[in-house]
Amino acid sequence: MSPRPLILLLVADHRATGTALMAMRHARALCGIGVNARIIGQNGRSLERFCRAEALWQKHSLSLDRAGKPWAVARDVAELRQLIRRLQPAAIIAYGTNEQIIAGFAGAGQRAAVIRYSNAAGFLASGAGPRQIARIGMHTMLHACGVDGLLAADATVAARLPSWIHSGRAAWLPVGVDPAVFHPRAPGRDNWRTRLGLATDDILCGMLAAYKPERGYSLFLRAFASIASTRPQVRAVLAGDGSTSIVAAFTALAAGLGIADRVTFVSPDHDLPGFWAAVDIAFICHPGTGGGGSALLEGFASGAAMIVGDQGPLRRLSADGEYARVIPAPNHADFSFDPYPQGTPAEFALTHSLIELIDNQQARTEIAQIARLAALRFTARKMAITILSIINACARRRPQTASNHPREVRNEFR
Repeated sequence: MSPRPLILLLVADHRATGTALMAMRHARALCGIGVNARIIGQNGRSLERFCRAEALWQKHSLSLDRAGKPWAVARDVAELRQLIRRLQPAAIIAYGTNEQIIAGFAGAGQRAAVIRYSNAAGFLASGAGPRQIARIGMHTMLHACGVDGLLAADATVAARLPSWIHSGRAAWLPVGVDPAVFHPRAPGRDNWRTRLGLATDDILCGMLAAYKPERGYSLFLRAFASIASTRPQVRAVLAGDGSTSIVAAFTALAAGLGIADRVTFVSPDHDLPGFWAAVDIAFICHPGTGGGGSALLEGFASGAAMIVGDQGPLRRLSADGEYARVIPAPNHADFSFDPYPQGTPAEFALTHSLIELIDNQQARTEIAQIARLAALRFTARKMAITILSIINACARRRPQTASNHPREVRNEFR
């Protein structure tokens, strides 16, 4: 019997709430249906910490260890090319911009299909941060680097490649949710609420994203401050990871708003199911959070009442407000660290949504129940099958010779 074909997932050393987490969700789903999937990172030590949290490290990891240094494209292309020749993978899925360039050139002329994962929203949603805006020309360049297919976090990204869609080489891929893991009574729920010192009747509002201004933490803090004084049962938890200076700036903003004792800044580490189950009301401002709405679907599945910014896949996954409250896309004033900027449409709408969901338990319960049922349509198994279908369509495009021929991945896992 021939060995199972290998799929390599190439990802940068990102934070646990970033693109690396998306790669691990994909790897976990693929491993769950019997695929031999391995993650390659630029820094083995940090990636190992995240992989251990997902139980993926021992058997499903490799490392082009850059020792914390940025990718060196020329050197890493050569190193990855040698690795491809040695391991003979069926496909490589590349997640960051540099990783996609490296994988495209390293895979040229080899049997491995190269597939890029796009975390962009709607080819740059309005309100996206400066790093996203700077990538406007990147899509065209990446397609010229030998990439065969596309997995997109947002449907409008895939729609820009109609020929790829018709040939089965592009797909919109919201994250797959495991309903046995993300649910309202996840084992970590009580630990989180105890850790935050919550009483039984307290209402917990929260956010999960990388600690960056464009993720909307400032907007959330100002809206929360406007309702906290009249609702003593409400607490807030802001979860993420980031630089000390950015976290200090958000902490100072909370102090300036007079809510420092009502807000807790934490890192969720690997216990995302427990975090989501502990939160009663959650806000997600930016579609890049955990990969194009993945955090939104996990919040849905966990029974949290969700509020989202009107950007990219967030509105579509919310069914235009059926599964979550949708507020206007934020502007630059919403990202300010000034405790008292002029009120914006996004701030007014977020404040109103928080008041409604805090004061009306029935409305909070009803929208959470409807959203959970919607989220369960996006299962991890369905996500893994979609990934395999794209891999197979791309592999059929590769030159077929005696020594370099594509293999149908799906049939080997029946």
